[in-house]
Amino acid sequence: MRCLVTGGGGFIGGNLAKRLLDEGHEVTVTAMGGETIDPRAKVTYCGLRGIDRFATSDKDVVFHQAANNDTLCQDEVEMMRINYEDSVYLLTRASEWGVKKFIYASSCAVYGSSPAPYVEGITEENPLNAYGRSKLRFDQYDFFKRLPTDLRKNVIGLRYSNVYGPGEDHKGHRMSMIGQMIRKVMKGQPIKLFKWGLQRRDWVYIDDVVNANMLAMQSDASGIFNIGCGCAYKFIEVLSAIAKETYSVIEPEFIDCPFADAYQDYTECCIEKAKAAFGYVPEYDLYQGIKKYLMALRNR
Repeated sequence: MRCLVTGGGGFIGGNLAKRLLDEGHEVTVTAMGGETIDPRAKVTYCGLRGIDRFATSDKDVVFHQAANNDTLCQDEVEMMRINYEDSVYLLTRASEWGVKKFIYASSCAVYGSSPAPYVEGITEENPLNAYGRSKLRFDQYDFFKRLPTDLRKNVIGLRYSNVYGPGEDHKGHRMSMIGQMIRKVMKGQPIKLFKWGLQRRDWVYIDDVVNANMLAMQSDASGIFNIGCGCAYKFIEVLSAIAKETYSVIEPEFIDCPFADAYQDYTECCIEKAKAAFGYVPEYDLYQGIKKYLMALRNR
């Protein structure tokens, strides 16, 4: 397949591009400069509105992974410009230029404070921050009415839960909490958790997210699908798993959450829809994922 991966130098996009290349697909990635790009990929250095016909017209699939994913960003206008307006622009151009399938990264942040586990089409979408609102607005874009070609029947949105794994070093404060905790433990630095470490997250390992994209590409499915592990773990359980794998004794400092009104205490995805539509079954639970993550970091 001929594939375009936006954000191909990022965490998920970079891992996805590598998997596509390993399996023999032709891959073009977008980048802004400074990222680590797989040397086997073609590169176009531009923002989403800089992508031209020559970058997309011969592509079978667009994997749209580029986004502003800073959940602490309060600039609603800028967040909407990047995650909604630029995404609509890219989707429209892809439709006009003959792309056959469009798979994009959404987020379980769209569910906000609604009770988990989240079920697509049933759980109320109630995002708590600008990032979640921007992702929801693109999810709600009316593909069937607005796209001029049959691409409207081949759009897949993947609502990722909390993704972690190798390749997220560059993300700074946007790195997964698992990634941040692992690095602090390996350096002997103190760990802080919001009181009392009982908040729960559906942590999904990067390899499972990449596999979900590959399965979506090979399917006839369309629509929006949750992509997670399907099980929620407490932060204190995460820290315990890291301590066990690193033979460490860790006493966390518990602090108040400074943005409690915009914080998801409990995330968990029902993944039955993705399983039924294209056979998505996560390979890694939390403990297997942390073990593999640590192995990758030690072998660098």
